[in-house]
Amino acid sequence: MSLRLSTSGRPPAAIPELRLDQFYKRIVDRVRTLPGVEAAATAFGFDLADGFKMKLDPLLQSGTEYEVNIVGVNPGYFDTFGAHILAGRDFDAGDTPDKRQVYIISEHLAHMYFHDENPIGRYLRHDGRELPVVGVVSDIRDLGPRETSVDTVYQDAGQLLASSLTVFVRCHGGCAPLLPTLGTAIRNLDPNTPILSIRTLQTEIEGAFSSQQMLGFLSTLFAALAMLLVAVGIYGVLSYALTRRTREMGIRIALGATAKDIAGLFVAEAAAVITIGTLIGVPGALTAVTLLRSQLFGIEPHDPGTLTGCVVCIVVTILLASIAPIKRALSIAPQQALRVE
Repeated sequence: MSLRLSTSGRPPAAIPELRLDQFYKRIVDRVRTLPGVEAAATAFGFDLADGFKMKLDPLLQSGTEYEVNIVGVNPGYFDTFGAHILAGRDFDAGDTPDKRQVYIISEHLAHMYFHDENPIGRYLRHDGRELPVVGVVSDIRDLGPRETSVDTVYQDAGQLLASSLTVFVRCHGGCAPLLPTLGTAIRNLDPNTPILSIRTLQTEIEGAFSSQQMLGFLSTLFAALAMLLVAVGIYGVLSYALTRRTREMGIRIALGATAKDIAGLFVAEAAAVITIGTLIGVPGALTAVTLLRSQLFGIEPHDPGTLTGCVVCIVVTILLASIAPIKRALSIAPQQALRVE
């Protein structure tokens, strides 16, 4: 749920800072009491696929800058996402706006920035400021399912006092049936707080992949049409070849050729088509697929399983398209074939 804290008709400057901090806690405590809710947490002003970036200064003078995600969260966020504190501590009630801001970093960032050294009690450096590290958490794809970078710096949302926030809820058996209840719970806390949006993670993921799903559907459709053209083309070529070689087939049968010999002749020609097509098509596919790298998720462009499946599919299509011409060749009567001009 994306929320914006109401000012109740007063300018933001008139709101005591502690009220925002308390409001975050009230939201989480209320949502956690709802039937079916396993865990809940808030993060300030971001949705999946959005977020904030920051550049960390190099740890050593000779190092390079690190570009990382920065996310403001409240205690319970990591548990809601199923992540684990690997070192140090989680944020707690003692991290109030009047205290020094502290940070938790992702496991991957801890390894990249501090290498094999213990990061707890040490500092990240950003624009000349030192950011104290109090914990390390297992990697989370906070910004969406397609996120490749898991270098993330977490800050306590209560110390940021943002006026907008996102509530994350994990439920038993899915949260879709609880969406109206969740909205009602927020309105009961503060009727003036606008709920900007409320949706399930599945909806969010589907939205993130909508363009890829459309591309996948169109690609599948065109691939099916291409396979149909392959089948029609192979059938036409073999049928034409049979018509041109009807007299030859009659002579072969008259001279003692068996059905197996005739079938083998056409299968050999189909195999030649398959071999030539594979030798041309596979290198071409390996070259062309790199252009689609940005549209792929969870699979490498040069995936052996996918490529093998495509080749097998084409082979089966060609063999199926060859059945009818082969049956016609086997049904030719020698007397009729010898009279064909």
